[in-house]
Amino acid sequence: METATLYHGTTAENAELLLEHGWEPNKVSGGGNCGQSRYLYLSTGYEDALWFAEQKGSDIVLEVSDIPLDHLRVDPEDGVYDTVEEEMSSPGGFPGKLVLTRPLEASRFRRVTLTEVATI
Repeated sequence: METATLYHGTTAENAELLLEHGWEPNKVSGGGNCGQSRYLYLSTGYEDALWFAEQKGSDIVLEVSDIPLDHLRVDPEDGVYDTVEEEMSSPGGFPGKLVLTRPLEASRFRRVTLTEVATI
């Protein structure tokens, strides 16, 4: 099964919950940017996820690893391409915008910094 590693910008409170409990659709209220609670919004780029965190007054970015591709959809609000594969490859050079649609356990989430991402 193909998987992906993506990034999620969030607040300290939400990061703590994700790190402890993982994520399930409709278990939290809508996102700070008018997001839907049935999705966890993800980006292919760390800096893009950081921008979303900063919009919430935070600097926390979580790396979400080993996400099965069939758990992802193109972000209905900000995605550009028709398929997950196209969105992840970002042919236009912009960060891909995706949403997680199925539960994911806490072990897949970890807090990262730009320095850590740059050295991976």
